[in-house]
Amino acid sequence: MIDPASVRNLHARCDCIRQDVAQSVPSRTDLEYADCRLRVAGLRLVIECDKCEAFPKDQRRPDLLVFRVANDEAQWIVVEIKTTVQPKARRQIEAGLQVLADSPLFQELAGRLPLAIIAYSRRRVTDLDKYRQPIRVLGQVVPVRVVRCGEDSMI
Repeated sequence: MIDPASVRNLHARCDCIRQDVAQSVPSRTDLEYADCRLRVAGLRLVIECDKCEAFPKDQRRPDLLVFRVANDEAQWIVVEIKTTVQPKARRQIEAGLQVLADSPLFQELAGRLPLAIIAYSRRRVTDLDKYRQPIRVLGQVVPVRVVRCGEDSMI
């Protein structure tokens, strides 16, 4: 399983760790970013992708990479936050999944497949089902959840 301390050490130079929970909390932990609050079970680390050296400067990127331990299994969650759900959110999620798979800054694999989250704060008339379609990266099918910021449901 991934050791959170090794992730911290790998990312110390880029100072991209936004939230660091010393122990895995089995109950929910609030994650707040860009006027969006999400509840995440077992949250350990939150990496702000705009600051992370794993992403080349000119590359699309999601807002956050979240590392959690839930039900004794480690998992990465790729999070993109939008005011309203937009097609480019999926492309940003795909870029985050690709970096998780390829970058030496994320060299250890988690116990579970990653999860992708598109969070939005304002509902616009749109077909959310097309955004919930799984994303295939390096032969893995990654589920995508679309959630509203501030809802009490836990991720």
